Amino acid sequence: MDQETAWVYAIGPQMDTIEKDIARRNHEELIRLLLSEKRESEFLEIGRLLAECKKQQYFRALKYASFKQYVENELKSRNVSYNYATRYMGVYELLNMPGGPPSRSTLQDIGMTKAFLLLPRAKRGEVTQAQWNAATRLTYGDLLRELQREERLGKPTLVRGRESPQHRDIQKNIQQIGTSLGKYAQIEYPVSLGSPSKEWKYDVVWKPYERALGVTHVFEVCLEGGSIDHDITKLGYAYRTMGLPRLFLIVAKPEDISLAKSCASDDMARNLEVLEAQRIRQLYEELSLPAIRDFINLFIR
Repeated sequence: MDQETAWVYAIGPQMDTIEKDIARRNHEELIRLLLSEKRESEFLEIGRLLAECKKQQYFRALKYASFKQYVENELKSRNVSYNYATRYMGVYELLNMPGGPPSRSTLQDIGMTKAFLLLPRAKRGEVTQAQWNAATRLTYGDLLRELQREERLGKPTLVRGRESPQHRDIQKNIQQIGTSLGKYAQIEYPVSLGSPSKEWKYDVVWKPYERALGVTHVFEVCLEGGSIDHDITKLGYAYRTMGLPRLFLIVAKPEDISLAKSCASDDMARNLEVLEAQRIRQLYEELSLPAIRDFINLFIR
């Protein structure tokens, strides 16, 4: 009886039937991919299976006390050491980056080694579309030097100061539009990124009412001097963590609209509205007209 067959009989009594079946299928699919010719191009799927095995403790089904023991006993013969298994899982974690998951084909184009360079930034929510593009275009050495250069320059990636009067005016316009429509609208809405020292502040969010847990609309304002790439990353994080709210990016000029949409993932782009700042000013002025206010009060609020 080979090891793959024997493992079915080794499942311990501590797991129920459904868990055992899932654990068995996880293991069998992992072995299949490790033995297949697509092993290198399917490193993301291998990483997912390994991460699931560790998170759900499927290794217990083989009576291993730890995930490390499972890897060293079951996968070492497939040329997967424990360190290499953590690499597979590390690259898979890139899928959880705030800007939304890159396509599987994109990561396959980049390759596992270059993708692993981006992992620390991805975990902090700092990977931008420009860096993804660079990873696709550059060699490993050139990408490493570019990332090191960014570190030396100390380029801010989490919080950017925005002090222009135009930016503040658009924020206030969006807040007042939301209030006119019966929403609770908050400027500079803070969201923690895992530690007190790291947070994003969204330009404006709308909620059904002040104490509501859910956010329905998230706005970022990107005028002269702003970074569309950075704001798309922030909106992607909001989309993934705030219950799929509607997303709005306010830009300075018409040509920024197509640029913004090209930076967004396919799933995010379907839920993203990109508007010129002039359009926001126009909507604010129209909603301020007495007849429009009366209509809103009568039929909407």
